[in-house]
Amino acid sequence: MRPLRSSAIGWRLGGGPGAVAAALTAGRGGCGAVRARLGAMWTEVSTAAAFITGLLRAAGGIGEEQLRCFRECLQEALLEHYKHHWFPLVPSKGSGYRCIRINHQMDPLIGKAAEVIGLSHEKLFQLLPSELTLWVDPFEVSYRIGEDGSICVLYESPQPGGITMKTYPNCFWLVDHRIIEYSNPPAMGRDTSH
Repeated sequence: MRPLRSSAIGWRLGGGPGAVAAALTAGRGGCGAVRARLGAMWTEVSTAAAFITGLLRAAGGIGEEQLRCFRECLQEALLEHYKHHWFPLVPSKGSGYRCIRINHQMDPLIGKAAEVIGLSHEKLFQLLPSELTLWVDPFEVSYRIGEDGSICVLYESPQPGGITMKTYPNCFWLVDHRIIEYSNPPAMGRDTSH
């Protein structure tokens, strides 16, 4: 496998399984250290990256190793992009900055991660919705496909102050890195068997 390069991201990747993870965590004490350093942001960022990766997987034509590389590169790009724009005490602050947007123009962070695995913007437009908005905020990750689509929540966590989880009908949910549509999804994180 030839080395992949993205000068925009500044990574030189190559080799077999684990090369991307090693490159992303080099000098930082491994994945666990990155997660500990970034705290709660890790869950929201990994949810967003897994959702975009799931859309690419559903479209087909991209191998699992490329998808894994894309997801890891997108996670790292998002973590870097958000590191000074994450406000858990005021979750809506910086929401526009953290928004991932495809609206007949490719979001630059998705585009940079795709370049690492050799996907052009043209190919991304064939694989992803032409209009997608993904909000990555402290305690919540939500998305909308199309300008008039419903806003659906992928991840929601209780906020300080006792805000609780809700259910959202007719939305896609991320379950074990698979995108599943429920006509009436169960409350995530709750035992609904009682």
